[in-house]
Amino acid sequence: MNFLNSNLLNLLLPFLLLPLLIHLFNRKFPKKIIFSSIEFIRKTQAERSKLMRFRHWIMTLLRTVILGLLLFAFLKPVLDKFGSEKEPGAPAAARDTLLISDHSLSMEHRADLVPARKRALLEAAKIIDSLETGQNLNAISVERDPQSCFFEFSGQHDAVLSFLNNLPPGIQTANYEKAISLASRHIANSKNKAAGSDIYFISDFQRENWANVRFDKLPESARLFFVDVGRPDRENRAVLDVEVSPSTILAGETVDLRIRLGNFTNEVLSQHPLELIVDYTNAVDTNFSCPAWSQTSLNLTMKAPAPGNHTVEVRLPADDLMEDNTFHLNLDVLDKEEVVIVTDRIEPETGAPHFVRTAVNPYKDLEGSLLPRVITSSGLDSANLATTSKLILLELGALNEDNSAALVTYLQRGGGAIWFLDSDMDPVNVRNINLALGDDDELPLHLLGWQPEKSMPDGFQKLNRGNFTSEFLRLFRGTNRQNLGLLNFNKYRQATASDDTAILLSYADGTPALATANIGLGTLLMANFSVDEANSNLARQQTFPAWLQDLVKNIAIGESGELFHEAGTTITANLWRTEARDLLVKNPLGEIIEPKTARDGERVFVSFPALHPGYYRMTANEEKWTKTFAVNPNSGESDLRLMDHDRLPKRANETADDTESRAHFVSGAEDYEAIQSGTGIFYWFLLAVCGMLLIEMLFQLLFRKLA
Repeated sequence: MNFLNSNLLNLLLPFLLLPLLIHLFNRKFPKKIIFSSIEFIRKTQAERSKLMRFRHWIMTLLRTVILGLLLFAFLKPVLDKFGSEKEPGAPAAARDTLLISDHSLSMEHRADLVPARKRALLEAAKIIDSLETGQNLNAISVERDPQSCFFEFSGQHDAVLSFLNNLPPGIQTANYEKAISLASRHIANSKNKAAGSDIYFISDFQRENWANVRFDKLPESARLFFVDVGRPDRENRAVLDVEVSPSTILAGETVDLRIRLGNFTNEVLSQHPLELIVDYTNAVDTNFSCPAWSQTSLNLTMKAPAPGNHTVEVRLPADDLMEDNTFHLNLDVLDKEEVVIVTDRIEPETGAPHFVRTAVNPYKDLEGSLLPRVITSSGLDSANLATTSKLILLELGALNEDNSAALVTYLQRGGGAIWFLDSDMDPVNVRNINLALGDDDELPLHLLGWQPEKSMPDGFQKLNRGNFTSEFLRLFRGTNRQNLGLLNFNKYRQATASDDTAILLSYADGTPALATANIGLGTLLMANFSVDEANSNLARQQTFPAWLQDLVKNIAIGESGELFHEAGTTITANLWRTEARDLLVKNPLGEIIEPKTARDGERVFVSFPALHPGYYRMTANEEKWTKTFAVNPNSGESDLRLMDHDRLPKRANETADDTESRAHFVSGAEDYEAIQSGTGIFYWFLLAVCGMLLIEMLFQLLFRKLA
C-alpha cells in the first residue's frame, strides 16, 4: 500500500498522542464527592467494577484509533494495481506515456452508428485526463507507414489530443511492426527513460492486424496496456479483389473479370445482389451466394469499351463498413493492335503462316482487335519493329547480323515475340541472336538436332507436364487441361533450357516444348513445335485460335498501367514535358492536391499519396491529357473478427521478468487513474472512522447504564 500524501506523515503522526494527553490531563482535576447521597453509594459501587475502572483507557484507545484512521484517510492510501507501485516521494510524471492508436480501415466499422475510431478518441481523452499536468506524452497513428505527433516526448497534452482528432478516416492497413519500432526509438531517446514508460495500444484488435505482432523491441521496463474499442459481434461483407484477363485489353474484345467476395457474417448469403458499373453506368446486375464466414469467387464477362481510360466498379449494397463495398478498377483500353508475322516461307498464304494469321484474326474483314501483317526476315529492321510490340516468328531463313541486332533491340525495349522453332536454320539463328545479346542475356533454349522418329513409338509425342499458374496457359486450367491431351507432335527439336528460363510445357520424354524468358524489358516465348499440319495437329484444334490470341496479348503488356493501387501507397506517373503543362490532380472527394514532380530530360515524373478509396484524376495540357488512378483498401481489413484477449498479454509478458504486471487489458477512467497512482482506498478508512464512532457511542451508553 502507498500514500499519495506520504510526505505529510511525519507532520501528522504526533496528533495520535492527543487522546493520551487529554486523558492524562483530566486525571489531575479533583472530584467533588457527596457522601450523604444514597445514589452516590450506588455509583461508587458500580465504579469499582473492572470495566468502569478502565473506561478512560478504553475511550482513549478508541479515540486514538479514530484519529489514526482519519490521518490515514488524509494521506490518501492506494493499493498497487497494474504495476503502479512507486518509491515514496517519487513524482507522478516520472514515467513517459505513449498512445499507439489504430488508424486502419477496420476502425471505421460503424457499430451502433459510431465508428471504433471515435470510441478510440474518447478513450485517448480519458487517458490524457488521468495524467498530471506536464507529464511527458506522445502519440503514434498506426497506418501502413506509422506517424507520430512529436519527434520526442512532450508535455503538450492538448497538441496530442488535437493530432488524434484531426486524423482523417482510416482506409489503410495497420503496420504494428513499424509502429513498435518507432515507439522503441522514442523511448530510447527519452530523457526520462530510466523511470520507464507506459504504452497504451488503442485498437479494435482485428485479427489480421494483430495476429503476428511481437513486443520484443520494447524495453522490459515499459508497461503495456491494451484498450479495446471494438465490438465482439461485428459483421461485414466486402469485395476483396478483382482480376482482369487478358492483361492487355483491346477495344471490342471480351474481358473476363474474376471477382473475389467475402461474407464475414453469421448469415448464409443466397442470391445477394452485385452490380458491375462501367464509366458510372450500370453494366451488369447479378446475384451470388456465399456460406457464412467464408469467401467465394464469381466470374463475369464484359465487352471492352472504346479505346481510352475507363472506370469499372464492382459494388455491393451498403453495410456498417462501406469503404470495402465498392472495388475500383482503372481500365486502359487500347485500339486495334498490329501483330507482325515474320516468315520466309515461299508461299505465306499456305501452311503454318496461313494458320497463324487466320488464328490471330479469324473474323470477316479483319474485324477482330488484332491486325496481322506478314513480312520476311529481311524486313526485321527498326522501321518495321517501331510500329508494333508483338511479333510471331515461324519458318525463318537465316538471320543476318543486322536482323539479329534489330530483334535484340526490339526485345530489350519491351517488345514481345513468339518464336515457333520449325525451321532448319533455327539453331544458327539462336547462335546469332545470342552473339547480339552479348554476355548479359541468352535465349531460353539451346537447340540441337531434330528428335529422331524412333524415339516416338506411336509416330508422335504427347505433352505431359505444364506450369498452369502461368498466364500463357490460363486457358488450360482446371478441366480444360484435357484439351492439351488431344495434341500430337511428330516433329520437334532436342533442346536444353538456359538459366533463368521458365519451362511452361514439356514433352513426355522431358524435352522442353514451351519456354519463356525476359530479354531486357521484353518477353520471348519459344515454342518447340510447328503449326504446320504435317508436323502436328495443333492447327486443327478448336482451342488454337483462342490460345494463340491469348499468347499474343500476354507477351507484351504495353502501357496499360496498373488496374488499382492500395490505399496508403504512393501513386506515380510519368508524361512528356510538353504534356505536363497545367498539371492538376484531384482526389476522390474532388479536392485539388499538390503532387510532387521531378524532371528527367523530356519526361516529368509525378507522385502523390493515395489517402482515399475511389478515383484520383490527373489532367494536364488544358485537360487534353487525362489519367485515372483507382484506389482500394487492403482486403485483409475486411474480416473484422477479433484477437483473443488472453493471447496479447501472454505474448507481451514472455520477454519480461515480471510476467504478471507488464501487460494488461484496461478500460475506463478508473483503470487509467489506477495505472498512474493505484486504486484509492481512503473511503475505507472513513467508513472505519464511522464504525469506531458508533462503537464509542455504544461504550458511552454502557458506561452510563453501569453508572
